[in-house]
Amino acid sequence: MIWARVAFGRRSFHASAEPTDGGLVTTGPYRFIRHPIYAALLLFLAAGALSHVDLVSVLLLLVVGAGMAVRIAAEERLIIESYPEYTEYAARTKRLIPFVY
Repeated sequence: MIWARVAFGRRSFHASAEPTDGGLVTTGPYRFIRHPIYAALLLFLAAGALSHVDLVSVLLLLVVGAGMAVRIAAEERLIIESYPEYTEYAARTKRLIPFVY
């Protein structure tokens, strides 16, 4: 997650799914996956759910995962509008898991 934030540069965290100015980032972990920060968050949540397996932790993982899927879809629609080259980038990189998905 830290590597992704460093690669993303001076762009600020923001609640909206709109892309920030400054160009499409395809360096650092973004060379391998399109959403490394979300991937790190899901990894942290999965680790927590697996270390304390119960209904609440599994449901939390599923709800947050579904929410991230919706946000990723919204972000990607907006990014394509701002950065047409994203389509080519998306064709050569996976969303969350390198070489898999």
